[in-house]
Amino acid sequence: YYDDKIDDTICYATGELLQLKNGWLLFACSFRSLGGYMYNKGCGIEIMISKDNGQTWGDKKTIYQGANWEPQMIQLPSGEIQMFFTQQAPYFEQGLTDSVEIGLLRSRDNGATWTGKLPGEKWRVEALSRLAQTGTNGKEFSDGMA
Repeated sequence: YYDDKIDDTICYATGELLQLKNGWLLFACSFRSLGGYMYNKGCGIEIMISKDNGQTWGDKKTIYQGANWEPQMIQLPSGEIQMFFTQQAPYFEQGLTDSVEIGLLRSRDNGATWTGKLPGEKWRVEALSRLAQTGTNGKEFSDGMA
């Protein structure tokens, strides 16, 4: 869809659906603007919750802002939901377009609220995997996929 606020088209990709222990459905999806992705403009992760097996859905809610890929979720026996995703936003801010890390967001209330943003950080959340490497251009980068 076209977003007048940022004068760009927003696209959705890599949706993930999780049935929670209480029977609700939790849907998460990356979104990104066509022209602003490399600048952390108009991109993030949105969620929606259905409490009636997908017949109706609550409003979409942005739980992360910044460049990312492929949110994936699990619900632990404790009920905590963990969302893992590839975050590029902290590196795009530094001009390191080849760098990524695996980020983690957590919800302990069936997706109503999410934690994980690190204090004092604009984009970065708790990271599970970060590996510094030197690219062919001589710049150091992080390939969190390694």
